Amino acid sequence: MNDPFDLDSAAQSQAERLMIGRCLVGDEAGSTQLVDGYLQDVFRVCLTILGNQHDAEDATQDTFVRVFRFLAKWDGRPLKPWILTIAANVCRSRLKSCRLTQELPLQLAQPPEKDQADWENIPILDGAIAQGLKTLRDEYRLVLVLHHQLHQPVERVSQMLEKPIGTVKTWLARGRQALWTWLVSNDHVRVSAPSSAREEN
Repeated sequence: MNDPFDLDSAAQSQAERLMIGRCLVGDEAGSTQLVDGYLQDVFRVCLTILGNQHDAEDATQDTFVRVFRFLAKWDGRPLKPWILTIAANVCRSRLKSCRLTQELPLQLAQPPEKDQADWENIPILDGAIAQGLKTLRDEYRLVLVLHHQLHQPVERVSQMLEKPIGTVKTWLARGRQALWTWLVSNDHVRVSAPSSAREEN
């Protein structure tokens, strides 16, 4: 059987509709397929935002409870962004409602993609980027996770967070700059002086 999560957009949309139809009639296999298909991405978002494995597990569970609660209202939009929007909202609610511990296991950290000039000089930094992410404002951390770690296009992130594209781009730029500044100030990255400055010395 073909994997419904590895198809072109038209075929995937049809596969998602069939899967959701099975979920809505109480088909256990369909429900299992939905959870298994998105569990890793949801947990990854929750873990990076909340910074604690126990909190992330709880948020992941809450996310899928809400997914199934509102599944009948799904309007045919791409399913993954819709589910990740719910995950992001669950995490944002938890951050607002209580103070959570910020213990992100360093071995789970993955550096963002190198799509900006500044990022090209960043080596594999073990847990440094994960630590730096925890120092950022919630909205900066959220868009960096969704765009860089989960490879969601800016347009999708905009839809997921219900924010203008310009706002998302601003948050991405400010988040990258803030993270870069943190890495430099904490000696995780060394910035070489311009060649002209070296020649003067």
